[in-house]
Formats: sequence, C-alpha cells, structure tokens
Amino acid sequence: MNAVVKGNALGELARVYGIQPDYEDVWKKHHVVSEETQRALLSAMGVRVDCDEAVAAALEAEISRSWQALLPPVLVQKCSESPLTITITLLRAELNRSFKWELHTEQGEDYQGNGKTTDLLILQQETVQGRYYYRLQLSTGIKLVPGYHQFILTMGSHRTVLPLIITPNACYRPDVLAEGRRTWGWATQLYSLRSMRNWGIGDFTDLKVLADHSAELGADVIGLNPLHSLFPRCPKRCSPYSPSSRLYLNILYIDLEKIAEFNECSAAQALLSTAEFQAELQQLRSSELVNYEAVANLKLPVLEMLYKTFQQRHLNIHDERVASFQIFQHEGADYLHRFALYEALLESIPSSKNQRCDWRDWPAEYQDPHSAAVAEFAEAHAERIEFYQYLQWQAYQQLEDTGQHIHELNLGIGIYQDLAVSVDPGGADAWAYQALFSRSATIGCPPDLYNLKGQAWNLPPPIPQQLIDSGYRYFITMLRSNMRNADALRIDHVMGLLRLFWVPDGAKPADGAYVHYPLDDLLGIIALE
Repeated sequence: MNAVVKGNALGELARVYGIQPDYEDVWKKHHVVSEETQRALLSAMGVRVDCDEAVAAALEAEISRSWQALLPPVLVQKCSESPLTITITLLRAELNRSFKWELHTEQGEDYQGNGKTTDLLILQQETVQGRYYYRLQLSTGIKLVPGYHQFILTMGSHRTVLPLIITPNACYRPDVLAEGRRTWGWATQLYSLRSMRNWGIGDFTDLKVLADHSAELGADVIGLNPLHSLFPRCPKRCSPYSPSSRLYLNILYIDLEKIAEFNECSAAQALLSTAEFQAELQQLRSSELVNYEAVANLKLPVLEMLYKTFQQRHLNIHDERVASFQIFQHEGADYLHRFALYEALLESIPSSKNQRCDWRDWPAEYQDPHSAAVAEFAEAHAERIEFYQYLQWQAYQQLEDTGQHIHELNLGIGIYQDLAVSVDPGGADAWAYQALFSRSATIGCPPDLYNLKGQAWNLPPPIPQQLIDSGYRYFITMLRSNMRNADALRIDHVMGLLRLFWVPDGAKPADGAYVHYPLDDLLGIIALE
C-alpha cells in the first residue's frame, strides 16, 4: 500500500470525485474507507493515482479544470427559481471584454443580449496555478418554463454552448394518487404469463389480456419486470436486472403472429402449421419453467423470415409502413444505430459465439465503437443492422399498442415499467458508452442482516462526472425509452440517485465505499421527463 499523501491529497481527490470517506453498517459499526479502496475507486473512474505524485497532479488538474471552463458542462435548474442567471469563469486579463449571448428554448423562443464583463457581479475569486480567476454572474432576466434549452455565449471568436435543463418542481401525479384514493394491482413477470397462444413465454398480447382482466376486477396498476433488451443470441442469460441495454426492449416479448408481415409471409405460416413446430410450441406452453433457449430457437428464425418479407414487400416500394419504420430509425438516431451495430457484431465475431456474448472477448479493433474497423463493419453489414432495428420497431409498436389499449381501459394508473439499476458489463450499453461506465468496479452493498459478507452484483456503476460532462444525455434517453409506453416507472435501487456502493474488482464487498451522485439534477430530470 502506498504511503499517505502529504496533506491528504488522496482524501481530498476522493471527496472531489464523490467518494464517501466512511459509512455506518446495519450494526451501527463505523467503517473508514481505506486508502487502498480510495485509490482503486479513483482508478475505476479513470483517474491516475498509482503514486503520490500522480494523486497530487490529478487533484491539481481537477481543481484547474473547474476554473478553466468558461461555462459549466450543463445547468439544471427548477422553474420556480428566480430568472435565469449564468455563472461565467474568466481570467483576470479577460475582465474587460465584450460579449453577446443567445438563448434558444425548446418551445422555439429566441432571446439575445450583450454587455461587458466589467458590468457583471463578481461571485468568487481564486488563484489557480499562479493565475487569477473570477466567477461572474450574468443575469438574463428571463424566467424559463420546463424544457431543454440552449444558452450560447460568444466572446470574440470563441463560442460556447451551455445545455439548460429547466425542470418542474415535482413529478406528475395521476388523479388517483393526487386525490388520495387507495389503489391496488398486480406485480407480475411478463415472461411468466401463460396462455394457449403464446410461444412458451409471456408476450405483449398476453399483457393486453391481463389488462382486460385487471379492468374487470377494478385493479389500478400492473407492475412489470424490466423489459430491457437481453442477449437473444445467448438466451440463457435471462436476468432482466442484468440487461444488455436499458434503452431497448427484449425481442422475445414480441407476439410474432401480430406482426403485419406474418400475414404476408407464406413461409412463416407454413412452418407454423407443421406438426413438428406445433409439437414444440405445445411442449413450451406446458413446461413448468420458461425454456429461454428453446423459445429463442423458435422465434429468431421466424423473425428473420418476417424481416425478409418486409424487405421484399415494403422496402422496395417505400410505402407507408416503410415511412413509419424510417421515423422510428430517425427518432432512435445514433442510440438505435449503436445498439443494432452491437447486435450485428455480436453474432458475427467468431470468438463470441457459444461463449459469453461479451464485447470484452472481441478482437481489440472491435472493442472501440469509434474505431475504423467498426465503421467498416457497419458499412458492410448495413442490412443486419437494419434487421435489429426492425426487431426493436416491432417490439416498440406492440408495447405502444398494448399501452394504448390499457389507457383506454381507464385503469387508475396503468402499467408501470421497471428500470434496472445498471447494465451487464459485456452488453450493448457498456460497449457503446464506455466512458460513462466504470470497467473495474461493480455496484453492490455492504454486509447486512441478509448478506453477512455483503454483495457485488457484477453491474458497472456510471461515473458521476461523466454523467455531468455528457449533459446527462444517456440518462435522459434511458428515461424516455422506458417511460415511452408506460404510465409509471419503478426505479430499481432508487437510492442510487443519491449514492451507490462501489466495490473495486477483486475486493471484498465490505471493502467498498459509497459514491455520491448529483441527486437534485437527476430528480429534476425525472420530473421533467
């Protein structure tokens, strides 16, 4: 173990990155986080701390970074707060400069103004690395409504964009809760629903039938397991709380016979009518447990047939169905493309077949989503990428149809979806957004009455500073995706909005530490979404 850094620079650096220095366990025992754990967690956040000199340099760099940025990476503010003010950071030599600003709102309104920095209120002064910095307050006089807005500051030839997220004061509450009425409903696992028409796993049509029964009985809510995308090529990896992606859906929940192309695909209908296929269906329906591998082996080949039918009957003539698909692709943008690209890579790279379905097993040139090799693969396999986009389109269409049906039933609340606390470290999101997730730590919990040794869940924690620096884009997209066709959202391990217990790779859970997150920002974004 390295010696303690003079002046406790290591402890200060850990504090800057949100690492809590101690915690109290369920037996009220006080635990001080070791220097070894602090170093391990800082390293897991991408900070070099292998020697005391590196720690001192990292601390100095982080302090400098906060003063060298003209504007913060993002600003989240409640709509009830006073008219918008912006904090600007400048060197003393820049204090006599002219500037102009623009403000563009999500609602399409545009504002602008100008001035001199000498006219602004000085909030703070600091000397950093021998240079004098000032924090100034720019008051716009504008009170914004909730939404995603954009502030642009121009000084000379330098133009800086600040994302503004103005949030409501509270989340939406349906009438049944606002009025204080008692509510009740089911908590069910969608995969466990049984019927004489599904293919051995509960699907979106089964959910619609359950909603009909719920309405007849006066239920207000249907609670579901996470519907996140798993690993269709490794179907035994079936935990909904360790998903490949929290942005997209599990395609095994698609009711294939409800896809429009099924009625147009004679090959699929012929296959379904064979005695052998019907026997397999009957066996899966009567099985006590869900046979994920057998279900995937039945569904995936038929989905391939239906996509081919879509290509032949629709893509070639660019009809209304194609227009709908293209809107879905456009709305999904780079998020959908990266997800489908991961799926195409996963099935194509030989080292991943029949193994872990884990991008960390891939050749190095494919592990970086921004590499030239990945770009070449995407160009060469555009059709396979489109296939996986088509599957997500079908899943979202069916869930949307089910959600609309439930809305028309006028349940007090409707369906609530479940949001997993993180993703599988070998899955699509961890590959596509590597800067966001730690690669050498896991979320877990300290020892308690139920797990005397604590827990490590093999789920990579998001890095708090990366969330902020990215303007919370992944977090926003994740919320949007899961709220899109639901009436309520259950956030698993919701305390993770405040803090998560990080366990370094190779360490015992008891040797972990809590890491704090920007709670107010995250709650505000949830309320806005």
